Amino acid sequence: LAAGAIGLAIYPVLHGLGGRWRPLALDAVVLVLALFSLSHTFALGEVFADAGSPTEAVMLSIYPLTDLLLMSLAVVALLRSVGPPRLDVVLLAVFFAVYLITDLGYALMTVHGQDPVGTWVELGYHVAPLPMAGAALVVALTPTPRRFATRNLSGLAAPLLPDLTALLALGLTFAFTPEDDLSRVIALVLLLAVGLRQLAQ
Repeated sequence: LAAGAIGLAIYPVLHGLGGRWRPLALDAVVLVLALFSLSHTFALGEVFADAGSPTEAVMLSIYPLTDLLLMSLAVVALLRSVGPPRLDVVLLAVFFAVYLITDLGYALMTVHGQDPVGTWVELGYHVAPLPMAGAALVVALTPTPRRFATRNLSGLAAPLLPDLTALLALGLTFAFTPEDDLSRVIALVLLLAVGLRQLAQ
């Protein structure tokens, strides 16, 4: 996981980052918190409640949390840049998204004492490397020029995606886990991050 995080951080995607790293970081923070909120609502809350020990819960959570962090970084790198399409980065984001869902499923099955062999979780672990292999193939066969980092988001979807993801996470959190204290804390931090991002823009 550490090697993957370092590799993605230095992967040649963007030109001219310079002082434009702040809006990129704010987008990433909002996306990470929103995905963390969704993961806690539908899986991690149950994992921490049913795990045999806090250590087990933490170990089962590290993998999906790392997945969502790396997926968010890949998505934000594309949102906050303009230039030639980068299918390799899209495939990297898909790779981490598949692993995120699969790792959450594995964590839930583990705390419930279920064997993932022969289930969709095992299938997910077999399918997940395919987008990574596809990204490597794209890089080997096609040019991958760097995109230019931008201060302002352009297009229809890019400016709205972080906020829409946050709103979805907040809505589902209050619909499914309104009494959970940690969900409330995550929601408050997410709201603050969204507000800070809006002020910065």
